[in-house]
Amino acid sequence: MFDFGLSMGELMVIALVALIVVGPKDLPKMLRMVGRFVTQLRGMAGEFQRHLDSAIREAGIDEVKKEVKSMTNFTVTADIDKQMTEEFRKQSSEIKSMIDAPAKTAADAPAKAATDLPPQLAEPEAEPAEALPLEPAPPAPQEGIKTDA
Repeated sequence: MFDFGLSMGELMVIALVALIVVGPKDLPKMLRMVGRFVTQLRGMAGEFQRHLDSAIREAGIDEVKKEVKSMTNFTVTADIDKQMTEEFRKQSSEIKSMIDAPAKTAADAPAKAATDLPPQLAEPEAEPAEALPLEPAPPAPQEGIKTDA
């Protein structure tokens, strides 16, 4: 309720002391005087604020203040989002060009595509097979097992 840091208990103590010191007969007059004084203080504070605002506007500080606020009022997520979007667009265009390029060359020259592979990716030439014996070799005798032969 009150903005000047006093609790309700402290206000009650102040009211009780004021009632005892001033007396019940003069208390309403004193409260009216305090009310008028507070009203005058508020009026002077408002007038001071208006004069200060007009001086700022005349000096052009208002525009500088807005510029500084706009410079400091940034969001990290928006900046990252912009950078990520640009990077994704670049990557997307690179991938599309890579996909489209082999499809066009394969349609134009299918034989040439097979010979253009680097040596590591090319199929190795078939090595001549060694001459295999026509009959399988007899199994080697195992130790500890006797055979009838």
